[in-house]
Amino acid sequence: MFFALVIIGSLTSSMPNNDETTIIIENGKAILADVDKNGEVVKRYLEVPEYFESEKSHDEKVKAAKKKYEILKKHQIDQIRFIPFDGTFEKLDQNAMTHLHHVANHYKQTYANQIKITAAKRADNTPILDHLLDDVVFVLRSLNVAEEDIEVVYKNDKGDEPLQFVKVQSSLK
Repeated sequence: MFFALVIIGSLTSSMPNNDETTIIIENGKAILADVDKNGEVVKRYLEVPEYFESEKSHDEKVKAAKKKYEILKKHQIDQIRFIPFDGTFEKLDQNAMTHLHHVANHYKQTYANQIKITAAKRADNTPILDHLLDDVVFVLRSLNVAEEDIEVVYKNDKGDEPLQFVKVQSSLK
């Protein structure tokens, strides 16, 4: 939940939908983000901690942050973890918790701004899989991953045997 949103200037983005890339202030943090014509945040990119110390103009800070983001996007290595489960899986084990901590730390300590959970769904594993995914999302939220940065994607599992893992990946959007 965000308590404050202040837009302080902007640069027009090259995005086709006419969103503007700017630096916004949320909960006292400067964040590079795309904002639509109504001032609603469409996409957050990265925190700009040097924003308040720099004497550059706002537009120069936005340009520098965009450049930093583009460099990071090219070099950022995604964190991917596979969380195993079986047909009787009822709770996350210590191994799964360790993996989720690693992904959450990557999200918080780098410029990753999305965690995508991919699961292979079939009729015989749907209830267990749904329960597992609810637990994974709950743990990530308890590790301070923003709900809007968590995406759950289902794929149809067409193999002979059901896949017995979910993929959890932190990356740049």
